[in-house]
This record gives sequence, C-alpha cells and structure tokens, in this order.
Amino acid sequence: MIDASCIPNLMATAGPLCGVALGSGLTWLIQRNEWGRQRRWELRREAALDALRVLADLENALTELDSTFTVPVDRCEDDARAALKSMQLDATLQFRKCCSAYKRAHIVADLTVGGQVSKNLSAYFQVALPLVRDALPQRRNFLNSAQTKKELAQRGNAIIMAARKALGIKDAGDLPLFDDSN
Repeated sequence: MIDASCIPNLMATAGPLCGVALGSGLTWLIQRNEWGRQRRWELRREAALDALRVLADLENALTELDSTFTVPVDRCEDDARAALKSMQLDATLQFRKCCSAYKRAHIVADLTVGGQVSKNLSAYFQVALPLVRDALPQRRNFLNSAQTKKELAQRGNAIIMAARKALGIKDAGDLPLFDDSN
C-alpha cells in the first residue's frame, strides 16, 4: 500500500514526465496532420502541373497537325506527296497520343484538384477535338481562322488561371494577351 504522504512527491516527479509525454504526443499529431496537408498540396500541384504540360503538348500537336495540312497533297510531286502523307500520318498519330495523355491528365486533375481546372480542361478539349475530327477526313487545315485561334488561346489561359487559383498562386504575372492581328 502507498503511503498518502508519498503522493505529493510522486506527483512532483511524475507530473512533468506526463506533461512531456502528452506534449510530445500532441506535437506528433500536429506534425502528422501538417505532413498530410503538405502531401495533399504536393499531389494537387503535381496533377495541375502535369495537366498544364499535357495541355502544352496537345497545343503543339494541334499546331503540327494543322501545319501538315496547309499544303494540298495534290499539288506536290510524287516524292514530296509521299513525304507529306508520311508527315500527316505522323502528326495524326502524335495528336492521338497527346489526346490520350490529355484525357489521363484530366482524370487525375479532376480527382485531385477538381473544380474549375477540370471544367476548363473539358472546355478546351470540347473545342479542339471537333476541329480535328471535322478536318481530318477532308485533309484540310483547321486553325485557319483568327477566331478559332483566339478561342483556343483563351481556353488555354483559363486552364492556367484556374490551376493558379486552385494552388493558391497569386501574382504570378499576367498571361500574354491574344493578338488579333495574327
């Protein structure tokens, strides 16, 4: 049996140890929660950056595909015609590859970032894909109007701005304005 007179001495000795143990436990829980928040932000950042990289690849593939159809095949000599058809096929395959990567990045961004980023990714794709789908069977270029170029540029900028907002990036500089004179 413990003598009642020992309790104050025991409390004086054990109290600080309990306080240290409780404090370190709380510190561990707070740090763990902060680590989780940091990790979630990093995942969101990586998904948003991947979506922007794939957007740039898709825009390059669109431009490349369009440029291969600017020269009519029937106006070329036989060697040039074969080379042009090969370039058109390569550009078409590259565009399809970029579309697949864009869809994958869109799904990942939708799961991790969501919101306006996902909506803007969809809006861009809903403009770009019909342009190509309608132009390919007729073997013609499709980025021939300033309005089309402007719409794609604005939708691309909207994706970037939504990604900035979702990640909390402020004052990263203005995006270039679309020049109607092109």
